[in-house]
Amino acid sequence: MMNENDFLLHGPKSETSGACVLSRLTDNISKVQETIGVPIGTFKAKVVDRDGAEVSNGVIGELFIQGDCVAKGYYGMKKETNETFQHGWLATGDMVYKDDEGYLHFKGRKKEMYITGGFNVFPVEIENVLASYEKVQLAAGIGVPDPLLGEIGVYYIVPKPNVSLTEEELFQFCRDRLADYKVPKRFIIVDEVPLTPAGKVQKSKLMQRYLETNRQA
Repeated sequence: MMNENDFLLHGPKSETSGACVLSRLTDNISKVQETIGVPIGTFKAKVVDRDGAEVSNGVIGELFIQGDCVAKGYYGMKKETNETFQHGWLATGDMVYKDDEGYLHFKGRKKEMYITGGFNVFPVEIENVLASYEKVQLAAGIGVPDPLLGEIGVYYIVPKPNVSLTEEELFQFCRDRLADYKVPKRFIIVDEVPLTPAGKVQKSKLMQRYLETNRQA
């Protein structure tokens, strides 16, 4: 049986009492970069659809974790506990797929996913593509309401200092690297985006900013 010394830590969630999905120390660099690892020891992981049914390998769904690592629930928050802790399983809110070797591939957060024209889009994938562009310092995407497609992707872009950046070159960069439905419908070039003290983009504030600006337009 594998033990904790056989793994590299990818980071625990606050609802668990430590790491439960890790990379093995023997994994090659591509495995570490492309996956979040496999369940450690006796902990279990499954990937489920919207109805809670386990999906096949290669199919994206929500990651559920089970084992002694999982907390009992949230203190004084019955509704939230019932939604997140289900029959001993923790609904992580992480969207992943499992490959044939049992490794989990992270695709994005469930609450950040948007549906455009019937297709699921995970902002983190597009953000990573945009961040690879030499002129982009930071990219942050949100799904906003659209009367035709349901939702569309709007991406806030912070350019690197002292560079000229246009929406058209961002569109072209994405068209060359993404499926049509994943290409953002709008780019907004800004000097900064709201961040938490830990440096994480505050998507809720971006959405608020967008809706307030759109109302004024």
